[in-house]
Amino acid sequence: MSELTSLTIAEARTKLRAKEIKATELTEAYISAIEAANDKLNAYIKVTPEKAMQMAKPPTPVLPAARAASSRAFRSASRISSPPKASTPRPAATSSTVSSRITNRPSRRTCGMTAPSCSAS
Repeated sequence: MSELTSLTIAEARTKLRAKEIKATELTEAYISAIEAANDKLNAYIKVTPEKAMQMAKPPTPVLPAARAASSRAFRSASRISSPPKASTPRPAATSSTVSSRITNRPSRRTCGMTAPSCSAS
């Protein structure tokens, strides 16, 4: 067993962040440990070392020129699009407007008409 495979997750994370080890080194250590023990243990159905190594590689950095080009494209696209329409603000509901809304509603007894002309039965 390699020294890297005996690390705890917290220790491995600390070493990775401090750049004492690389993710590819840690992955290679686990791949070799899996290959050595999997015949006896049969712990893995399918081992994919190529995919593991691909995932362990650091991401490709974005070149400054590509970043500048994408930001220029965003700025020009935002100029082309129309600005959002300003909405008219609604007045805040006060207690008098709320009570007027309630009192001006027709009741069920008047059927939407004034009381004298409604035939209440």
